[in-house]
Amino acid sequence: MLDSRRVPHVSVTRGGGNTVEITLSHRRTDGWDIVDVHGDVDLATAPALRDQLDDLLTKGSRRILINLEGVSFMDSSGLNAIVAAMRGVREVDGEIAVVCTNETILKILAITGIDRLLTVHPTVERALTS
Repeated sequence: MLDSRRVPHVSVTRGGGNTVEITLSHRRTDGWDIVDVHGDVDLATAPALRDQLDDLLTKGSRRILINLEGVSFMDSSGLNAIVAAMRGVREVDGEIAVVCTNETILKILAITGIDRLLTVHPTVERALTS
């Protein structure tokens, strides 16, 4: 069963004219709530990701897959959003996993130890079949 929902595109312009953008979409496949993330996840945009993950938990999601394949940059704000979701999922004995092949983000997940707390998959398909 596939139920897709698009979350509004978030675009934040900072001082100096720099614009940071994030697009989130949600779909439900094989019992997993998949959140596809595209763009930069930082102090300006991480609240949108956190809100999306919190909304899924509030609605009873027990299996969340965060697809970071479209993410080009992530700072500690993005990591905090993932950790908060991880805690929420664990409180209800659920599962959470990440899809990521970006070497920089994988390195951040390894340095912080997050990769030892949740499973990191190379593709959504691999995550759904494991």
